[in-house]
Amino acid sequence: MSDITKSILAVDDELPITEVIRRKLTHAGYSCVTASNAEDALKILHTQPFALMITDIRMPGMNGVELLQKVRGIYPDMMVVMLTGVSEAETAISSMRQGAFDYILKPFDLDKLVLTIQRALDHRKLVIQNREYRKNLEKKVEERTHQLKQQHKHLRRLHQELMKSFYDAIRVFIGLIELYEPFLGAHVKRVAALSITLAKHFDLPEEQVRTIEMSALLHDIGLVGISPDLMRKNRVHISTEDFDLIKQSPEYGQQVLQSIKRLDSVGKIIRAQHEYYDGSGFPDGLKGEEIPYEARLLAIANAYDAMRFKRDPEQSLSEDQAIRHLRKMRGRQFDPQLVHAFLQVIGSVPDNADEKVGDIHEDGGDRHSTSKTYGSYQYHEYSTVSKPRMQVRSVNLKELKPGMKLARSITAPSGTTLVSQGTVLTELIIDRLQTSSKKFSLHDQVSVYEPQKPPGLLGIV
Repeated sequence: MSDITKSILAVDDELPITEVIRRKLTHAGYSCVTASNAEDALKILHTQPFALMITDIRMPGMNGVELLQKVRGIYPDMMVVMLTGVSEAETAISSMRQGAFDYILKPFDLDKLVLTIQRALDHRKLVIQNREYRKNLEKKVEERTHQLKQQHKHLRRLHQELMKSFYDAIRVFIGLIELYEPFLGAHVKRVAALSITLAKHFDLPEEQVRTIEMSALLHDIGLVGISPDLMRKNRVHISTEDFDLIKQSPEYGQQVLQSIKRLDSVGKIIRAQHEYYDGSGFPDGLKGEEIPYEARLLAIANAYDAMRFKRDPEQSLSEDQAIRHLRKMRGRQFDPQLVHAFLQVIGSVPDNADEKVGDIHEDGGDRHSTSKTYGSYQYHEYSTVSKPRMQVRSVNLKELKPGMKLARSITAPSGTTLVSQGTVLTELIIDRLQTSSKKFSLHDQVSVYEPQKPPGLLGIV
């Protein structure tokens, strides 16, 4: 098979000229085929490829320019050199604008012809190499882009798995709190909902809101391990030694979370949640803006919920009483600006309201929550729009199902609250109630609202 890079087609109606060209090019190492007119040249081109074509401009029938116009679209890689007389020089120059590489005036020098042909073939080689380089480059870019997309998908999948494991860990912590004390489990979820609502009021960045949410959900993790009986005691009945033990819970909470690097900032917030704005808090005596912003925000939501939801419902403060306390303690216990913002978020509740404020689950109350998805949880913003009370029905302890919400607190004969009103029941809580029913001589009937689906992807908030 002949080398196409050395193959040349010579076209001229003067046979002596094509013969001279053929002999010269053959001697120079090229393979040369001749044609006496444009029509014959086209037929030959259909049978074999050529790297270059030499054609006379003036020929009977189809002239050289017309031949050029036909072959340029069909054989774009073939170089074309025009042969022309002096009188046709302008036509030859015009043909270069139409795609011819060069032209040679008759009578021509054969050595010059060979040099022109060599330059044309060198140019052809560069054009083809450049095109192949671009093609290969585009292919490599495409392959690399595909690799990067696959790597991105892989990393995203790993990130999703990592985040799932992370949230699973948080869910374990929440489950631990609920197992330890169902009352605290309901409390931390309400505090999380309030904290998120306040954080959104300030239009904080998503990552900061997420940190506040997790801090609120885990803020009482340090209490796990302290005797539940001690936690249920009234403050006035707790000894100084026992209260000092409870005061260490923020530090314990931080220590529990230290093993998870992503929760390092959460641990610092939990540690500072009982610091006072005037510096009289614990454990580090931080003051003002020395206290992490998130901890100052959490402290308000935590205190508000603690006042509104006591273990003994009769001891719970009213909305107005809780608000008056927050106002009284701003500048002392709480950040004044955050208290002001919190009161704007909470708004006011009608005097005859007997439903708990701050319940994070969709329920019946004079204030209701609008559920929105955030991260892996579900949180609720509060409005003052009145909402009809949900139907209450009585069910047997054995008929309790996850998602049911307590319409009344479950208490032991001693008066100790076991599960507070408003708690959305989980399998863990139900199992604990059913197991403890004989021990505490619980009443067989429990008042619940109509069943609702546990909110949130993790069933946390």
